[in-house]
Amino acid sequence: MKVLATGVYGALATGNVEETGRRVPWIEVATDRTTFRQMWASHIGLADVPEIDFESRIAVLLLLPLQRTGGYAIEPHGARIVEGDVLEIDATVIEPAEDAITTQALTSPFAVIEVERLPFERVDWLGEGRLVARREIDWTD
Repeated sequence: MKVLATGVYGALATGNVEETGRRVPWIEVATDRTTFRQMWASHIGLADVPEIDFESRIAVLLLLPLQRTGGYAIEPHGARIVEGDVLEIDATVIEPAEDAITTQALTSPFAVIEVERLPFERVDWLGEGRLVARREIDWTD
């Protein structure tokens, strides 16, 4: 696993896209350059799109819904194949403490990682041993 980017001011927070209405964390998977560029523009919004060799690698985006304050982040730790066909990503969701003084700004935390291209059927995002989000993979797209 290679971390390509992390941040708190994704496209949602900068106003570059319409708010998705999502209220829970989610995963996006890009198996080709075109899809990755579209996802990057939609969710990350930064100008420089990292290069990935999609012959042997894929990109996984871990995304939190729009937050009303600062103090939120995603911290990727690792990835592994389990049960033969599940990509399990260990990434902690950082939240501000209840008594924390936070920036009063819209944030949309994200992490983008690159992993080996293997024929897994599902991606599970685990944070501190608990399921944060799940995404089924359709390799025919």
